[in-house]
Amino acid sequence: MLERVDDHLQMAEEIGLTTMIAEDSQLAELKRSFDLAVDATGFSNVVEKLPDYIANG
Repeated sequence: MLERVDDHLQMAEEIGLTTMIAEDSQLAELKRSFDLAVDATGFSNVVEKLPDYIANG
């Protein structure tokens, strides 16, 4: 789950999701590596980038 505020990630982690801060510098390394990308920010600029992180095939 991508989120801009790390306090919001606790619930996602409690249910077993992998989480990270949306501005995290590691994001570039993770492109095309997820089966599912979920936005919790509600910001359109974050939502628009989600397909970049979903694996091909």
